[in-house]
Amino acid sequence: MKKLTLLILTLAAVQSSFGQKLEKYEDALPRILTLPPSGALAQLKRYIPEEPEEPSIYFQMAVIYETRYKNSDPIKDYAYKVGNAREAIKAYSVADRFLDEKAVRKNEELYFNFGQMDEKGRIEVEYDTVRQHIDAIVAEMKQYVTNMPIIYDKYTNSFSNYDKAHKEFTAIVGEYPTFKDLYLLFDESVDARFEQIKKDYLESQKYWEEYKSASDTFDIGYDQEMVSKPIKVYRLDGLESKINFLESRIEVWDYASWVDETRGIIHAEIDKLRLDLAKENLRLNRRIEQAEPDFIRDEFEPLKVTKEVLFNLRKYDLNSVVEPIFIYKEKKHDLIYQEMLSKQLDTATNLDVERKLYLYGQMVNRIKEADTVLSDIRRRNTQASLNKYPEFINTHYQGMSGITAMIAEERTTNKNDVTQYIGTIRDRLYDILGSDSVAEVITYKRQQIPLQEQLSMDAEMLTPRPVTTHRINNFDGSTFLGGIFKNEKENKVQAFVCGVTPDKKVGWYNEYLLQFDSAIGYDSHTRIGAMKTVPGGLAVMLHGLDTNGSRHNHLYILDEKGEVTLSKRLILNQFPRTINYNERTNTLMITYKGTDYLDDILQQSELIMANYSIYGDLLWQQRINYKGDINSVVNLDDGYMLVGNYNELKMLDGKISRAGGSNTDTRTFALKIDLAGEITDMKTFGSSESYFTNKIYKVSDDCINVFGSRGAYEKRVALDDEPGSSVHMIINSSLDVLTSSMK
Repeated sequence: MKKLTLLILTLAAVQSSFGQKLEKYEDALPRILTLPPSGALAQLKRYIPEEPEEPSIYFQMAVIYETRYKNSDPIKDYAYKVGNAREAIKAYSVADRFLDEKAVRKNEELYFNFGQMDEKGRIEVEYDTVRQHIDAIVAEMKQYVTNMPIIYDKYTNSFSNYDKAHKEFTAIVGEYPTFKDLYLLFDESVDARFEQIKKDYLESQKYWEEYKSASDTFDIGYDQEMVSKPIKVYRLDGLESKINFLESRIEVWDYASWVDETRGIIHAEIDKLRLDLAKENLRLNRRIEQAEPDFIRDEFEPLKVTKEVLFNLRKYDLNSVVEPIFIYKEKKHDLIYQEMLSKQLDTATNLDVERKLYLYGQMVNRIKEADTVLSDIRRRNTQASLNKYPEFINTHYQGMSGITAMIAEERTTNKNDVTQYIGTIRDRLYDILGSDSVAEVITYKRQQIPLQEQLSMDAEMLTPRPVTTHRINNFDGSTFLGGIFKNEKENKVQAFVCGVTPDKKVGWYNEYLLQFDSAIGYDSHTRIGAMKTVPGGLAVMLHGLDTNGSRHNHLYILDEKGEVTLSKRLILNQFPRTINYNERTNTLMITYKGTDYLDDILQQSELIMANYSIYGDLLWQQRINYKGDINSVVNLDDGYMLVGNYNELKMLDGKISRAGGSNTDTRTFALKIDLAGEITDMKTFGSSESYFTNKIYKVSDDCINVFGSRGAYEKRVALDDEPGSSVHMIINSSLDVLTSSMK
């Protein structure tokens, strides 16, 4: 009663501070009940000083508290829900002191939210309806405020104890990042922490059972189960940062069992590991000995270090010398297989050269990978490793010096093998690329067209005899040729493109003389800038130069019969150097550099890498300036690689790279550009002498062959295969040099 009086006086003081007359309660009530709960309660409380014995005020306040109680979660909103239940009970109790049938009948409109409309549209409220609601909800809420604190206490204790166990487990994992650290540093203090983890986890389980039992007796609307999961993998299991105890299925880590199991195996594990290492070493050696017989019997299977052995080894030592020794045995077994396969393929007559080259390239890469593992063995061959595995290293490898001797022997073998495979790749590619230089012609309408690629030449040097400047060899033995000749009637350089059948007959032949201004007529010198096969035909870039010095580029797409399926003039007017088709994106990548077909390598000019749709629409472009040229652009799985020669080049870090001490020195560089047009990498390939490259042959992304010559730069088409002057490098898509004939 005292609390109620104090509440009324306080509200009266608040009301007087407004200094304005309140709207009549019966008029204001419908509006008040449309307000948010907090606003509605504040408004209702303002009427208590005016009408302290009006039961509807307390009743409507109770209904609002009741609504908030019903709309809140028993766990997430525990205090809020219990608080509203208590406030509702209190408000219903005050309303009960003034509420009777007469009060309801007299002011039915004040209880309209518990009434019904009669036929005349008037509100009818039955006292029994109000009475029954109060009795039922007060009984429910009294039971709730009696039972819920007990249930919530069990629930929070279960969560807090599990959280403590989880945090301590996480702390141990943080302090002991490997099992080796945990095992070797395990002492009484760590054991005490283990015991606390187990105790907290079991307390969590006990409180959870009590929570479930209490909530089964008094239903709070949660149907939950807790499932314990075993911790099997150290540093992978048991480390979730948040466990949601509000889910219907709660998965927790069984820290108690982990403690018991870890205590049980903590010493035996190390002894077992040492035995497993010896067994695994013997198994790997036997499989290597059996590699050749297995291949001959067609029973060869890849060799892998047993995952369990590796896993257990890494538990204790992430820098063990034993691990790379075992990994090298994997590599050696695979090298034996690849070597046997290459010998078998060398004698196969029905296998194409490309397949053989791919295999040889894989061998070079695998040997390089094996050498990397040998470097890892050398780095880890320390006194610390010997101290950890003295019996194993001394028994199987005769100590640290024995491991060093093994590394030297394997390196020598690998060096001899990689030299042999590189030589085979080089010689096969010399045969392929050298065949293009054979001086042979085909005849078409009295025209003799050279099959051999030649350097382009100035208009003054041209004759009506065709000069082949571009050649594409197709997999079926057919060929596309492109080049120029002098149109004596127009006194212009004119371009031609033709398709040559496998039996070296011209299947189709096209000539092109571009028009810059259709009103004038054929007025442009026309050259082939670049050619590339595309699905169903050929893409050709033609470059025109009119008598006024204006330049323009046209993209032609031809079908297999040489018919034009697309002809489009492009915006960029620099001289096109290469064109690539990307099957993945169905786009064309065209490079431009300089303005003339002759681009002075010692003069800076702009390289433009432009990407087009198959219909010739420009999608993106990337530009860089340097002194140099473009050799080729090759497609990669994730973009393109451009290879060229440079005299002076600005690298991605902003530093200027110069090819040598002389102003005329040249070297080769490569850059990578992704499918979105971003340059992702750039490298130069240094040497103690000036050199240049002019032929690129991609076997795979891991075997990109670059050919050239030592000495002063010259523009040339022919392949240099002379031992004293030739250059041969193999690089991969990461721009790493796998091998180089340059010092």
